[in-house]
Amino acid sequence: MTAADTREPAPPTAPDPTLVRDFVDTEIRPRVERYDEDERVPDDLLRRVTELGLWAPFLPEEHGGTGTSTATLARIHEEIGRGCSSLRSLLTVHGMVSWSVWRWGDQGQRDRLLPGLAAGRPLAAFCLTEPEGGSDTSVAATRAEPDGDGWVLTGHKKWITGGQLAGLLLVFAGTGEAMTAFLVPADAPASPSRPSRASSAPAPACSPRSASTTSGSAPTPCSAHPAGPPPP
Repeated sequence: MTAADTREPAPPTAPDPTLVRDFVDTEIRPRVERYDEDERVPDDLLRRVTELGLWAPFLPEEHGGTGTSTATLARIHEEIGRGCSSLRSLLTVHGMVSWSVWRWGDQGQRDRLLPGLAAGRPLAAFCLTEPEGGSDTSVAATRAEPDGDGWVLTGHKKWITGGQLAGLLLVFAGTGEAMTAFLVPADAPASPSRPSRASSAPAPACSPRSASTTSGSAPTPCSAHPAGPPPP
């Protein structure tokens, strides 16, 4: 065994907004009209986002991120949005879920989920909006009831950005008088999803593959996230 074999792996490199600008100009803008025609963000582009470390770079290194500052993250999202606003939307909602797990998840959830989320495996979606009440949590109809070691979520969410791609859903549901966020695997029992599209408006440029999801009455393995202190 050589000294090189025992060397610690290099930490991930923080994304550089200048390199992201080049990525947008050379790989997104020349193809964005095709994305619009196909009404989807292609899988090869999502893989490039993973290679560039753009899914959740604000996470600390111990969880797979690079500790990227909020200011740098804003510059990165600005560049991505300049090329394809729908890809920027996917980054935003994935980042919202990743941040929520980091901020409010327990240590086991952080250790289990964050390294994958940092790499976009799985992608995550934020499930708040409903057909009747929109994003107004005071009138949300989705309910959660305890069932053994898990919960049963019953309701209907709509306009879930990235819902056709996500493997992890952050679902908001009423629990008594409170609103609670649940982590739900996208393949949980009785959680079908289907593409959402406006009935008359054209799809936005490079559609973010939104979905509509209905939660049934089968027990759903998931974890609540009560508010707590931020991670150190």
